[in-house]
Amino acid sequence: NALMKEELAVRGADYITSFDIDGFLAEGPTENVGIVTKDGILAFPMPGKILAGTTMLRCMEYAKTLAEQGILRGAERRDITESDLLDAAEVLVVGTTTFVVSIRDYEGHVIGDGKPGPVAKALEKMLFADMGRKPSPVKPSPVISSPVKPSPVISSPVKTPDDPTIRRSDDPTIRRSDD
Repeated sequence: NALMKEELAVRGADYITSFDIDGFLAEGPTENVGIVTKDGILAFPMPGKILAGTTMLRCMEYAKTLAEQGILRGAERRDITESDLLDAAEVLVVGTTTFVVSIRDYEGHVIGDGKPGPVAKALEKMLFADMGRKPSPVKPSPVISSPVKPSPVISSPVKTPDDPTIRRSDDPTIRRSDD
């Protein structure tokens, strides 16, 4: 996680995420990343592959209410590929300090209509209501920038660069944008 934060600082981005050794979405250094599919399913990576962040778990609970309201069809934990992320209606970064952040661009590919989506807005509103706070005004959503160089994705235990099971990753990063 510290190395991810360091790379994040070098790239001048706000968020960074990773893919596991099998090519599935994992997590950021202190945030969870999920998607809303075009058919209305809120999806986060499988348990055991990521830490179960309290904000992510809370969002999964809120999804039940959003399904009753017709905003979502449901929620699930599943393997998420980079193709799933690119095809998503919304990509969300959730965490204790980020709350709910809507991603508008991933590697130059616009997500949804490029604006914070209805699920992100509803989840943030519900989260702030639970905390007894007013939601912050919707800020421009971040952009995931292209990587400067590939970084290895290494699963525990640490492996050497000569190990054939190490995969190179595009190591997507997320950068906040003012437009």
